[in-house]
Amino acid sequence: MLKIFLDIFFEYLIYDGYSCLYSKRYFPAQVFHIFWKRRLTSQISSVLLLQTQS
Repeated sequence: MLKIFLDIFFEYLIYDGYSCLYSKRYFPAQVFHIFWKRRLTSQISSVLLLQTQS
């Protein structure tokens, strides 16, 4: 379970770095970044919820 969390976290860090590079030039990247963060937040909360239930 922790491995899944770490995989998501590192994937998020990598994307965060790329979005910083691109968001200065491309507005759609910022919009996508917001959606991506929301998706990640819901993923993490569901993972943590599963952990507490099991």
